[in-house]
Formats: sequence, C-alpha cells, structure tokens
Amino acid sequence: MKIPLLIIGASTRWLAQGAARRGLNFIAADYYADWDTGQSGLAKDIDRLADVAELAERYGADEILLGGGMENQWEPLALAARQCRILGFAPRDLQRVRDPATWASALRDEGIDVPDTRVNAPTPELKNGRWLMKPIRSGGGRAIEFWRPDLPVSSDHYWQQWVPGIDASATFLAAAGTSQLVGVSRQLIGTKELGAKGFQYAGCVGPQPVTDAVAVQLIRIGDVLARTFNARGLFGVDFRLDGDVVRPVEINPRPTASVELYERAGASDMFELHWGACNLDENQPYAANRVLEHLSEARFRTGDIFGKGVVYWQAPQAIAITPRRFQLLHDRYAAGIVADIPRRGSLVVPQAPLCTVWATGSKAQDVIARLGVISEQLRGDLLQADGEPIRLS
Repeated sequence: MKIPLLIIGASTRWLAQGAARRGLNFIAADYYADWDTGQSGLAKDIDRLADVAELAERYGADEILLGGGMENQWEPLALAARQCRILGFAPRDLQRVRDPATWASALRDEGIDVPDTRVNAPTPELKNGRWLMKPIRSGGGRAIEFWRPDLPVSSDHYWQQWVPGIDASATFLAAAGTSQLVGVSRQLIGTKELGAKGFQYAGCVGPQPVTDAVAVQLIRIGDVLARTFNARGLFGVDFRLDGDVVRPVEINPRPTASVELYERAGASDMFELHWGACNLDENQPYAANRVLEHLSEARFRTGDIFGKGVVYWQAPQAIAITPRRFQLLHDRYAAGIVADIPRRGSLVVPQAPLCTVWATGSKAQDVIARLGVISEQLRGDLLQADGEPIRLS
C-alpha cells in the first residue's frame, strides 16, 4: 500500500488534523498514536524517530512532513531525502540551526542579545553567573540542569549562561528567506500542578501582547534566522523576556505546540499557511509574498487568553487506560477540555505525558491556575475510575 505523505514527530495530532482537513493521503507516525490522532487518519506508534527513512520506504512516501523532535534527526532525514521531499527545513539546514554555536553566532553578529553559549564546560575561574547544561539534541526541556563542576562532561551537551526573565516563545512563518511574526506565548516550564519537573516543558499560554520594542526585536530575530538558515514554514524561538529585552535560548525549526493557541484565538488555519510555505515554488518571484500576505490577514479575533497544558502522570505506578477511563477522557475531549487522548488498553507510565488540557480566560495567571486545577481533577478522577492503577514489575 502506497501512502504519499509521511507525517512524523514525537506527537503528530495537530499536523494529522490539518492534513485531514486538506484531504491528504497520509500516515502519522509518532510515539503515542493517540486516539484523536487516529480519528484524522492512519496513525502508527513508533519507537524511534531515527527510523524515518525506513518508514518512508515501507509506505512508499514521496513527501515527509516534520513534527516536533525531527529537528534532531538530520542524518536520517538526509538519507530519507534521497527518495522523498522534506517539507520544512532541509536536513543540512536543520543541522546548522540546531548547532548552538552556529545560531548564537548568527544572531550575535546582527547585534542581537544572546546568552553566552559554549561547547566546552565553563572553567572554575569563570565568574559570570550560573550556567545550564543542555543536550544538543534537546526536546521538551528533558535532561537540562544547572551546571556543577562535578557533573560528567559530554560532547553531546553544550553550556548556556542562565539569564533572568520570563520564559516565552515566538512563532514565525517563513518563506523564501523572509519571515513574519505569528504570535508570542508564555511558556510553562516545570509546572508542578501539571506534573512537570525541572526544566520540563509543560505547555503554553497566549496570545500574549508585547510592547513595540519587543516586537521589533522578535521580527529582526525571525528575519535573521529565515535568511541564514533557509527557513521554510512555521518555526519557533524560545526566549527569556527581561523587561523589554529579548534573549533567545533555543531555536525550534518546525511547528511548535503554541500554534494551536493562535488558531483558537481566531487566526486562520495555520496548517494551511505552513503547507503553503513548505510547498512554495521559489521560481515564482511573488509566491512568498502571497503566502505571508495570507498570514497578515489572519488577525486574532478574540481578546481571550488560551492555555494548553501537558499533563504528566505523577503516580508511582503506571495507569491502564481501561474502557471507563477512556470514556472519562473522551467526555472531556467532547467538551473541548482534553486532547491527545491515549488509546484504550494503552499504559501510561510514571512521568510520561498523559494528555493535553485546555483552558481559557482573560488573564494569563488565571488560565495557568485553571490548567492546574483541571490537571489535578483529571488525575484524581482517573485513579478513582477503576481502582488502583497497574503496578510496574
């Protein structure tokens, strides 16, 4: 059976739903194959994103649409690109933009304030503040920690100076070496009420208004990255906001989780914009302008703030998604409160993502609090639905 489009990432629900609206023939491959991903089309759970070339060959795919996590798979994507067209950043550009020294230097050369970033561990005599040790192939904030001299040094990590500020993220749409700012969201990092720990990503809240000074910096950052790394489609920049000072800390060269916030706020179909940018014919001189003009027309039509939280399973035991528990999740899905629902019969292990929850309000702090309440209520109800969860052996 030939399937023209392979959608692959850590979680592919949003991409699968957009592809289904467009009537595309696809298979969505990710770590979970959640129930609502499968409602959009064929979904398959996989163990390794690095198997992308093998999956493309197995299903006869002609094109590969990249989701979260694929930014770290530039070698297998280069192999897959021999037989498929990659929709998004090209593998060679993924490798460059995910090199912390390369992207930091590119922004710094344009006068943009970037935290000190090093590929070698800070020396004891270096006195300029605290440092983070981060995996080069990072994702979701996993394995990030404050650097201590007694920690083992690895070539798989880099070091970034910790800077004060609010955790935030900007989303851009890029085409033909230029970009346009889509929106800004506040990032939820290590939010205990959602079951997250340390620097673990726990969701986002937005759209967040920003000052003109902040917007100017973000637009400049997006343009530099689009031009330097041949950006194509939706991509994100995580940054710390200290007053009106923007300091980028991570580049995510693919659609980010916050894209759904902007759709809920009344913007147009972001998948369509992403698809159009990824399929841009650069031989048409005004094609990029047309794609970006569609975005400029897609203004937010509501003043509400939307929150999207990742609920992590906190209990010391795994939980089985029994029919009763699935129905409980499905009822909340039907009410628009829950997404990324695990399939019946699946097992959610401790500290793994359970689902996504949604909340709405007029103030960001109220939305964040509401996400925590929904998360705690959901975990409690799931535990009571069928007695004790299955214990891990």
